Amino acid sequence: TKRIAIIPARGGQRGFQGKILKISVESLSPTTALSQYGVDSLMAVEIAHLIESGFEIEVDSVALLDGLTVDGLADHVLNC
Repeated sequence: TKRIAIIPARGGQRGFQGKILKISVESLSPTTALSQYGVDSLMAVEIAHLIESGFEIEVDSVALLDGLTVDGLADHVLNC
């Protein structure tokens, strides 16, 4: 779960989990699908945009709704 804390926290901003989901990184389970945290289509677009602007990589917002886990998202960011 600590890997997800890197997504993005630039300029002192909280990562997506705090900014969009409004939960602490400690509350995230690496094997839980993001959709289980209440991610809807608008949130998925916001998360994708936040990650894309922070890391200059592409994130498919549909994948965020289609069972992508917290760990899967972290792997995607770290491997791009």
